[in-house]
Amino acid sequence: MVRSWVQDKDIKLFRVFYELARAGGFQQAQVSLNISQSSLSTSVSQLETRVGMRLCNRGHAGFSLTDDGQSLFMEISVLFKAMENFSTNLATKKAEISGKLAIGILENSVTHPDQRIIQSLAELQDIAPDVELSVYTAGALELETRVLDGRLHGAIGLFPHRIDSLEYQPLFDEEHRLYCSVENPLSEGTWSIKDLSRHRYVSRDYVDEIEGLEPPDAFKSGASSRHMEGLILLLRTHKYFGYLPDHAARPWIDRALLAEVDAPNTIRTGKFLLTMRREKHRSRPLLALVDLLSLARAKG
Repeated sequence: MVRSWVQDKDIKLFRVFYELARAGGFQQAQVSLNISQSSLSTSVSQLETRVGMRLCNRGHAGFSLTDDGQSLFMEISVLFKAMENFSTNLATKKAEISGKLAIGILENSVTHPDQRIIQSLAELQDIAPDVELSVYTAGALELETRVLDGRLHGAIGLFPHRIDSLEYQPLFDEEHRLYCSVENPLSEGTWSIKDLSRHRYVSRDYVDEIEGLEPPDAFKSGASSRHMEGLILLLRTHKYFGYLPDHAARPWIDRALLAEVDAPNTIRTGKFLLTMRREKHRSRPLLALVDLLSLARAKG
């Protein structure tokens, strides 16, 4: 499978570097970006590491772009101009879009801190107020089934496999960490993967098969649940540990019912995807939502 080099975090770094180059220095860019100089410097260093090039000179001699930095700045300028044109072209379609749009959303994702789905749905109503929108929540496998049989125009979630008749587009990332009951011994101290292999692991069924979310091979599943509520219920028996998305665990941590397991090298990251049937002609409402989600992803 071909992967895109540019990720969500890269777009954010591009924007920081773009504003820095336009401002002509760190002090000036701090004002336009409204961030501290240390945060700005860290972002530039991260981008330099990411692209494998020194992008600017900074020090007693003052600020200046290197040749590589100037080249990257020009490329980023072209990218952002294309995004601006994209927004303009999308706005001109406002009066043309109407009809029904049925979208599926992965269950228990409403608390996800990334607001791009919500923002895109809101913007769709702004540019196409005549669209009749319906939202259905379910597990990933049911969502894919409903997209395949036409009950849904598209669906957003974490999907374990790639079905040939469906198209998948990346949207944003979701971090999963290990959690257990506060009464489980794993709630205190630091544990190695070898240590954890001696304890009961609860699997979230198909989620453990998703690229980026695979648990360490040493973990031995003692229970499983396809649904988040079942997983949390098992964790609260004090007998198991398992993965949860950070946003799903937060309410239980705030209520002092769950705790994060401190275990190095166990954080996992999955990617939320938009899936649709592979077809030449799609409805205007669906095309508009796809455009809005793509623009939201590009903006970071």
